[in-house]
Amino acid sequence: MDATEPATSTPSSTDRFDVAIVGGSMAGLTAALVLGRARRRVVVIDAGHPMNEGVAHSQGFPTRDGVAPTELVALLRDEVAVYGVTVIDGRVGAVARNDEGFTVAVDGHEDLVARRVVLATGGRVDLPDLPGLAEVWGGDAANCPYCHGWELQDRRLALIGDQTKVPMMARILTQWSDDIVAFAGAATDMAAAEQAGIEVERRVPVRIVQTGGRLQGIEVDDGTVVPCGGLFVVGLPVAGSSLAVGLGAALDEHGFVAADREGVTSVPGVYAIGSAVDPTHQLTGAADSGTRAARWLNHDLIEEDLAAR
Repeated sequence: MDATEPATSTPSSTDRFDVAIVGGSMAGLTAALVLGRARRRVVVIDAGHPMNEGVAHSQGFPTRDGVAPTELVALLRDEVAVYGVTVIDGRVGAVARNDEGFTVAVDGHEDLVARRVVLATGGRVDLPDLPGLAEVWGGDAANCPYCHGWELQDRRLALIGDQTKVPMMARILTQWSDDIVAFAGAATDMAAAEQAGIEVERRVPVRIVQTGGRLQGIEVDDGTVVPCGGLFVVGLPVAGSSLAVGLGAALDEHGFVAADREGVTSVPGVYAIGSAVDPTHQLTGAADSGTRAARWLNHDLIEEDLAAR
């Protein structure tokens, strides 16, 4: 298939694949690229909701610093298409074991059959329910200083979110700004943050004040607006899919799929990569995860194929 042709296709009910990859962002498409080049029949099913959804630019990815995440995905889709990888835009409703491997049920499509399954289902950070936050998210507001700290450097930075993480994140942010205000609950120990020169705000945020998508400040429960020019929201990531649970795969203490460095899970034939395993993965980590799992999975299939001769 030429790289200029559309990467999305609809397989027939008779299609059988070596590998079905659930999730088509950086980890999933990187695995598809490696497996496609290994001459495997690969299908990627993507629901279109990556962990970095809503973020305007991907920062820190070698040779593509500042490129929009959607552009990176489009580039990767074109690349995997060269190697015959099928990409479906859709949601996987269930994955079940069958005599040939696994049946993958895709909403609006015929079921697929694959010998192996890769879960690249990502995760998500549940944002606080604050009016105005959506308007600034991915611009003046973000959740990772390593991804967006450079763009917000030397502004007055506010920090809100998970109280178990606010004290440490406040100290981390001092690398990007000397003017930081951290919103902390009455029971949150902020002594170390205050020693680092961080302003601690005990009043409760109720609204993000913005004009035309540009952050102006945070309104608190007494009606006062605390001014700021950048906002970091530290949250507790959660798994982006329950497919692993349906397959009986072991989870870690945070509810993410338990897998080793090669993506091997507790269920034979099921692999997990990227933020489905570790929500702290940035793009480089996700790509590495996809590469490692794809190579190990291909070795697994080679041994199975040789044993069947």
